[in-house]
Amino acid sequence: LGLNVLNNSGTGFVRHGKGVNVDYSLPVQGGPIDYGFDYYFGKHTGPVNAFIENDQYVGTPVLGFLMEVPGWDEAQKGPIQLNKALDWIEAHHQQNVSTGTDQPFFMYYAPHSPHTPYTVPPTMNGIPVLGESSAGLRGDLVYEVDVAVGQVMDKLDALGIGDETLVIVSSDNGPELGANSVNGATLGHDAAGGWRGMKYRFHEGGHRVPFIARWGDGTPGGSVIPPGVTNDATIGVHDLMATAAELSGQTLPADAGEDSHSLVPLLTGDPSEYSRERTIHQSATGAMVMREGDWKLIMGNSCATIDFTNNWHLYNLATDPGETTNLIVQQPAIVQDLSAKMYAELNKVAPNFWTSGDIPGYWNDNANWDKGCTVPESNGEAILRNLLFTGGQATVLDTNATVHSVEVEGVVGTMSLKLHDAMTLTVLTDVTVNAGGVLEGSGTIAGNVQNTYGSISPSPSPMLSGSIQASHLAEVPEAEAFWLLALGVMLAGSTLRLKNQWALACPVQVCQNR
Repeated sequence: LGLNVLNNSGTGFVRHGKGVNVDYSLPVQGGPIDYGFDYYFGKHTGPVNAFIENDQYVGTPVLGFLMEVPGWDEAQKGPIQLNKALDWIEAHHQQNVSTGTDQPFFMYYAPHSPHTPYTVPPTMNGIPVLGESSAGLRGDLVYEVDVAVGQVMDKLDALGIGDETLVIVSSDNGPELGANSVNGATLGHDAAGGWRGMKYRFHEGGHRVPFIARWGDGTPGGSVIPPGVTNDATIGVHDLMATAAELSGQTLPADAGEDSHSLVPLLTGDPSEYSRERTIHQSATGAMVMREGDWKLIMGNSCATIDFTNNWHLYNLATDPGETTNLIVQQPAIVQDLSAKMYAELNKVAPNFWTSGDIPGYWNDNANWDKGCTVPESNGEAILRNLLFTGGQATVLDTNATVHSVEVEGVVGTMSLKLHDAMTLTVLTDVTVNAGGVLEGSGTIAGNVQNTYGSISPSPSPMLSGSIQASHLAEVPEAEAFWLLALGVMLAGSTLRLKNQWALACPVQVCQNR
């Protein structure tokens, strides 16, 4: 994420390395090497199957089913990345030995597993992985992570530096939908550990993840972190920034890591010195969450004003860890207190943008205009996404509205924005129709429309000659077209529609119906 590569002419970037108009021999921009790391080996998200070492691609991707280097084996990503990490630890230690120094190191090891695709290596350095979990392919990928972490720790111990190395294992989010089953057959594995919700969601299953740390030899006298100690403080992985800064004797600038709090007091047994009072997180559809002590307030979207509609939730996690009883009506003082604190924090980032009583202008899958929801304020950003495996969803605009911007995106199914007759949607910036998004109907858009892999109906285009009127229509640039093709190849039932007077030239193996 964040990586960019230059096009063949060297005059501009192609975002995330999409497409064939890329010079893969040129350095990658915006990667870890550009932000302070001494070494990097990995693969960025996107339709290019190739490793990047430091700021250079390893090999030259060519166009096949996707862009990939010849001989690419998806199942070997994990073992290759693991061995690169082990080799780097060994080389760093040997340099210390040869120079008589004791230089510390920081390594961020981020395995791809257990993310999709579920491609499992048969073994990792001789240890069987495929079929070892009894919980399907994803279960095997979870086991692959266990094996990899074990081999990293074994390497540290073999070099005699395990006792003095702080090792932390955590995750960036909860499990993906479908993680508990393979081909619909439940295999007895609860990926969310009993918590409600999954990845993308604001419930605990989407955000509550393990956090395991080892620092010492495993004995009470030889460990900074005594063995078996647990702590129920609410922390975030973003706290690792302040933690690393304190451990290395660095002072963060005032504008860096403002929401990061050092975990050193918790790790060293002095929790009273941990400074975090509350935690903010967010769902994929824009719902904001404020948690303080036992209380967790979920502030849904613009359809959920302070009148305590069901889009706002309040849970006491001490008495209701499963988030089954919404106390939004019973506890108005708690709601008012936490929401005021939320607005105060958010206004530090965007002054005068967040206003009391309305999480400003976020629409999501369930916040449809035709269900009696309030129209967002003019400074609001409307985000319409279908993240559910439920086919198509629609949001209907049957009253005039003014917003800052609108983004329509399918992600999994399709998401439609329908404008009724004689209705006007005024956007101060633009309407962006992304992959899986559909803009249709017979109203008017007072503003710009950018079609980026989406669909605008009815045809023909441009929209100025169709039923929907818009101030300006911009189509996706040619350099981005490969990603649309990749989606069409990978997702069953995908449709590629060419507008009037458009032509598409590409290799037959990509264009054909697969």
